[in-house]
Formats: sequence, structure tokens, C-alpha cells
Amino acid sequence: MYSVSVASLIPARSLPRAGENLLFPVLLALCAIVTALAAAGPLAGLFDRTSIDYGEGWNAYWAAAAMGAGPLYSKAHILVANNYPPLSFYVNGLVGLITGDDVIAGRLVATASTLAVAGLIAVIVRRTGAPWRWGIAAAILFLGYDILYFSQFLAVNNPQWLGQAVMLAGLLPLIGPRALTGRRIVVAAGIMILAGLVKHNQFALPLAVTLWLLARDRRAFGIWIAAGIGWAALAGLLLYACYGSAVFVELLQFKRTTNIVNFVSGLRKMGCFAALTGVALLVLRTMRGGRRVLPLILYAVLGLVLGALQRLGSGVYINAHFDALIGLTILCGVALGRAARRNVGPDRATRSALLLVLVAPLALIASSHVGRSFRQLRERPDRTAAWESMIADVHNAHGPVLCEVPVVCYWAGRPFSLDFFAYGQKLRTGTDPRPLAGLIEGHRPALIILDPAYNAQSGEGRLPVPFPALMRANYHVVRTVPYGIEERAPNAG
Repeated sequence: MYSVSVASLIPARSLPRAGENLLFPVLLALCAIVTALAAAGPLAGLFDRTSIDYGEGWNAYWAAAAMGAGPLYSKAHILVANNYPPLSFYVNGLVGLITGDDVIAGRLVATASTLAVAGLIAVIVRRTGAPWRWGIAAAILFLGYDILYFSQFLAVNNPQWLGQAVMLAGLLPLIGPRALTGRRIVVAAGIMILAGLVKHNQFALPLAVTLWLLARDRRAFGIWIAAGIGWAALAGLLLYACYGSAVFVELLQFKRTTNIVNFVSGLRKMGCFAALTGVALLVLRTMRGGRRVLPLILYAVLGLVLGALQRLGSGVYINAHFDALIGLTILCGVALGRAARRNVGPDRATRSALLLVLVAPLALIASSHVGRSFRQLRERPDRTAAWESMIADVHNAHGPVLCEVPVVCYWAGRPFSLDFFAYGQKLRTGTDPRPLAGLIEGHRPALIILDPAYNAQSGEGRLPVPFPALMRANYHVVRTVPYGIEERAPNAG
């Protein structure tokens, strides 16, 4: 029986039956159309040599290194650092052999991975006993929230979505009507360890499964722990065999400073989850058999909590909230879909109305994002031409070039000579600043490519004080290209 508190919010007779049947597909169709329009601009530029993300060039350099351009991990790395696990670099590097550009390769992999996550969401919702239409609804909602609220990671060369897709695939052997066997647990553990070799910030789902199995079945829990330790040990041995101790030095000894501004920004970002969280809680409290969806509940909760905590680190961005996004969209699809199949909890009219609640946050920002998408399409030729001119300048420069936007140096065929963020973290944790200061004051770099907007976004520069001011004092602006990127040359004398 549906609870009085929910029924009182939206009366069951508030919608005619024909309207109830029509509202569901209409809402999803509108959501899909708006999402596609908002994605059109970023996707149209997938093959362009322009970029909005610091990590695109960074990942491209390490993909090239994985294909033999240089060491992937080294204790000799001073001005650059690789604090990511290796698997994504090999995937992107192999695709890059086909595309001829590791940035474009990474964008293609990331886009395919995002779609794979949407597909996995639909399958997982269906496996819990919900109708397919609610699995598809959850997938569309995921894409809508992702593209409208997390557009900075749409078609961007970053391993996060590849890691999320592999990690979510690890949940499939554990979800469904079939008995939970030891073999399926071992396979799931192996897939999740593999996901950690793609991106190592994905703790929510493995921890959720651990807590679920501990509460459900001690024998299954023991198999899970043993399999996880075994797979992790194997992964560690393989890493050591391939890269020696350097891989552990770079992955484990990378130091980040704490950034309260970044943490507060993360909390603000989590406001977009209000409707998803509210609907999930509202419907789940009316359901029976909650033990079957317990891992999904734990995943969503841990995704919210761990995502917020990760934002305490400098350089940790909105991708820290992807687990929360995935978990909440799955949970809403499962809760509403199981209610629909079992005819318990909210009735059809209320389910349609709750879907409207879920779509409402997308409607609030749809016009601005669709408008921005159209502007991106309209301005694309001029934007691309400006970036190509800057890339040509960097390519033709007589002397070393420092790129705060590494993708510019990558496309210009220049070496990765300074990782602004990683070296900035070293400077903030005790590295002597005088060598880099002397390099700048002596006008050694022929050009410096700066991203001044980063100061406003994060509350501090990638390089600490006094370096931003030092660069501005010794180098003048030659050109500024779209996205606010500055090309600076040494002052005369």
C-alpha cells in the first residue's frame, strides 16, 4: 500500500489514464531531444584541435609514452609527473595508432565509454526486476544530467568514463535473479580491480559491494575479500614487472594540497542531485525487499559522501561526483521500475509525476546549455582558426616552450617540459622554487602558454605565488584565443 505522505503530494486521480500513459514517453522524448541538442556543440568539435581541459594534452603525452615515446613511469620525473594507473594510456594509445592523434583517440574512447555507462545502467535496472522502459528511462536521465550538469567531461580525453564503464561492468555478475556463486564473485572482483588500473579514484562501488556481502552472506564476503586481495596482488606484481618500483613511487607518493574552495565548490555541485536523491528516498521507503537493492543504495550513498571528500584535494574536479550520478540514476530507475512491475508503492500517475520531478532540474538549465551548444557550432570556424594559429606559433618557436595547456604543446609537436599542476603541487610541498624562477626571469622559454581563467575557477593558480605574477611581468601577451588561453612572449631586453 502506497504511503499516505506520498499520495498526498500528488493525488492518484490528478491525471487521466490516457494522460498517464502519454506522459512517460513524452517526458523521456523531450529529455532525449534536449540532451542531444546540448551535446551537439561539444560533439561537433570532437575532431577539432581546440580544448577546454588541462588533462587532454596531459593524457595524450602519456598515451604516446605508453606506445614507446618515452618512459611511462620514472623516478627521474622532476618537472612532470604521472600519477595515473597505466591501462587507459594503452587503450588510448592503441586507438591513437588508428586516428593519428592521441587526443582525438581519448575523446572517442571517453564518448564510447559514456554511452557504455548509459547502457549498463539500463541493464542493471532491468536485472533488478524493473521493466525495460524504466531501465531506458534511467539511462536517458543519466545522459541528461551528465551532459547538462557535467558537460566539461563530454567528449573530453580523460580516463574517468572508461574507468566508470569498466567498474560498472563489474556489478553485472552480482546483480540479477540467478544465485550468487563464488565464480561470479571472483569475476566481479577481477573486473573491479581492472577498473582501478584505469582510474584509481573509484572506491564507492567496491566498498558498497563489500558492505553488502558482509551483511548478506559471510561466505560470499570471504570469497570477495580473498578474490580482491588475489587480483590486487596479481595487478601489483604485473605493474612491478612492467615498470619497477617507479610506478608505485609516482602513484602513491604524489602529494596534493588541501583546497577548501574546491571542497565548497563540490558541495554546491552536488545540489544537482537533490531531485534524484529525494525521489529515490521517497519511493524506497514504500518498498519491501530492500535487501536486494541494498548494494545500489550503498553505492549511491557512498558516491555522494566519497565524492564530496575527494573534492578536498587540489586538482580534483567534478568527475569525483560521477559515482553519485550513476548510483542515483540507477536507484531511481530501480525504485520506480520495481514499483511499476509489482504494482506496489506509487501508482502510475504518481510515478509519471515523479519522473517529471526528475526531469525538472534538466528543464531549468536546458535553454542555456542548448544556446551555448548552438554558439559553439556558430563560432567553431573562428575558434579553430585562432587555435591553429597559436599551435603554429608554438611549433615554430625558437627555443623551449612552457604550456600550462599541455594540449597546445602536444599538437605543436613539442615535448612535455613542465607539468604546471604537478610541479605546482611539489612547489607547495617543499620543492625549491628558485630554478623555475630563474628560468622565467632569464627569458629562457621562447613562449609560455597560460590559462589565466584557472585562477578564478579554483581560487589559486596551478603554480603558486609568485609564479603567475612573475610570468606576467616577464612575458607579454601575443594573442588570446577562445577559452581565454594566452600566448605570451618574452619582454624586450
